[in-house]
Amino acid sequence: MEETTYLDAPGASVTSTRITIGNQTFATRNVGSVAVETVSKPNWPIYVGLIGAAMTLSAVTGKDFGASGVMGVAILIGCGAVAFAPAKLRLKLMAGGGEVVALESTNKTAVNTLHQAIVKAIAAR
Repeated sequence: MEETTYLDAPGASVTSTRITIGNQTFATRNVGSVAVETVSKPNWPIYVGLIGAAMTLSAVTGKDFGASGVMGVAILIGCGAVAFAPAKLRLKLMAGGGEVVALESTNKTAVNTLHQAIVKAIAAR
C-alpha cells in the first residue's frame, strides 16, 4: 500500500505510516487516539498581584511613591503578563503503552490542523 501524506508542514508531518512532530517520530499503527486539551493557568499571579496592588496603593496614599511603589507596579505588570498570556494547548497521543504529550503550543490553528491530520491518518489505517 502506498504511503499517503495528510500533513507536511515545517516541524510536523503526518503520513499513513508515520507521525513526526519536532524530533519525535511515532508509528501511526501504534497510536490509538489523539486529544487536544487546554493547559490550565496557574493561580499564583492572583495572589502575588494582590501583594503588588497593596504595595502600589500604600505608596500612592503615602507621601513618597519610592521604591515600594515602583516594585508594586512591576509586580502588577508581571502578574498581568502571566495571567493574560495566551492559553497553551497540549496535543496528546494515546497508545497501548500510555499517553505521550507530543506538542505544547499557543498556536491554536497549528495544533488543530495537526490534530485533524492525525485523526485522518488513524481512521485510514
